[in-house]
Amino acid sequence: MRRIALLVVAILLLGVTHVGPSAASGARLLLVPQQYKSITAAVAAAHPDDFILVGPGTYHEAVTVKTPHITIRGVDRNAVVLDGEHKRTDGVYVDDVNGVEVDNMTARNYQRNGFWWDGVTGYAGRFLTAQDSVSYGVYAFDSTIGEFSDDEASGHGDSGFYVGQCFDCKALITRVHAFNNALGYSGTNAGGVVITDSEWDNNMAGIVPNTLSSEEDYPQGGKTGNTISGNNVHDNNNRTAPATFSIGPVNPPIGIGIEIAGGWNNVVQGNRVRGEDHYGIALHWLTTPEVGNQVRSNDVKGSGKDADLAWDGVGANNCWESNGGASSDPPALETTNTCAAGGLPVGGDPASGILIALNGAGITEPRTPAGQPHGGPADPMPDPCAGAPSGCREALSSSRSAAPVVVNGPLPAAAVKGSSYSGSQTVPGTPASTAQIVAGLEHTPTQDELATSLAAALANLRPRPIDVRVRGSSQDLVGGAALTLGVLSLLLFGAAAAGWLARRPRTSDSSP
Repeated sequence: MRRIALLVVAILLLGVTHVGPSAASGARLLLVPQQYKSITAAVAAAHPDDFILVGPGTYHEAVTVKTPHITIRGVDRNAVVLDGEHKRTDGVYVDDVNGVEVDNMTARNYQRNGFWWDGVTGYAGRFLTAQDSVSYGVYAFDSTIGEFSDDEASGHGDSGFYVGQCFDCKALITRVHAFNNALGYSGTNAGGVVITDSEWDNNMAGIVPNTLSSEEDYPQGGKTGNTISGNNVHDNNNRTAPATFSIGPVNPPIGIGIEIAGGWNNVVQGNRVRGEDHYGIALHWLTTPEVGNQVRSNDVKGSGKDADLAWDGVGANNCWESNGGASSDPPALETTNTCAAGGLPVGGDPASGILIALNGAGITEPRTPAGQPHGGPADPMPDPCAGAPSGCREALSSSRSAAPVVVNGPLPAAAVKGSSYSGSQTVPGTPASTAQIVAGLEHTPTQDELATSLAAALANLRPRPIDVRVRGSSQDLVGGAALTLGVLSLLLFGAAAAGWLARRPRTSDSSP
């Protein structure tokens, strides 16, 4: 059944692979800087289906796109550089217009994001390099039917890649590389994202789907969940990455490869996870319990201080199987919560969730932000004229031989503060003391608080068309799961104070 579901997702995503024009009738080729002195000027002149080809140079611009169905493509991702100089908002911001593709260029040093699609249907970002912006590198918010492929992101304060607040997102992230970010991938309240065949390393934490009630479409995953498969996740222990996002006093935790934080119905399968200081794959509560997640057939080894697999025991219907003898917290997790049994609501170690919170608060894992190194030249797009109107190849040849230009666009009237969406912070709050963190963890929610939280989460699973098959045991969570989650949550928070003081004995480590 899972193979059928993955096939359905793949078929659906085939429609994403060409959101830009394919030499549509009437499409024009607009050349920067030959015809238009800046990218902003070319975008302002563009009509739907036009193709903008950008020549070598450094473009000190913040480009806002308000015309649908255009393509903006550089002649070489390493030679076409958008540089915000830490003074401009976003490299390319696609504002509520559908079908915009941005390819084969670099964006760096922006006050918010490198490349951002906001409120769109149909988007693509291919062969992009994003470096050193405050929030995100390659970012889609409240957007559906999209693809990020062959991209690279490093040095971002929130995450290198982000797809969030969408259900069902129908998004594909493939053949990307995220390194030296706070998070490699962050996907708040996103379901229907396929993350595959990519490398995630030297971030604080690697791949982190998460639930936040401050945004729409929670809980993360909903009925569809995400598929995280075939990735190389390793050495996400970066204590100097520039974390600029926090939830209260808590920044991203350090030393976790794949972290499902309050997520629902995610499939984590066939990934290679190595060298994480704390946990290889961890499931824990974050504003909602974690429900219906499957951790299967992963190769997880060498998680140094804690365990390869971890679960805090808050949610229900989560299961683990065939993970190659990985160590687990609690021990025997694959025996007590096998997927064949449907993920029984037993086991779990509350201490793992508490330790992750203390980690993120900087109490057990102090961090010292510093500038981050970047990779060398990245592979450019093989054929920048694919799908372009006539005349592209001649223009491409001419552009590549021309001297690079320097374009200086206008600066904003005032410095931009705040992140890409309302409700989040780009500057962490004052670090909490150990006593404050412990006090918060010892709070036992009342029955009314639990009922309100669970009802809000379940209400957001409102009926919508779904194209991904879901296990029968996950389709109706309102009845038995609601009661089970309420009871389990009461037990968890009642035992939290003792749990974090007396952790279970460490199981034997697996060799790398």
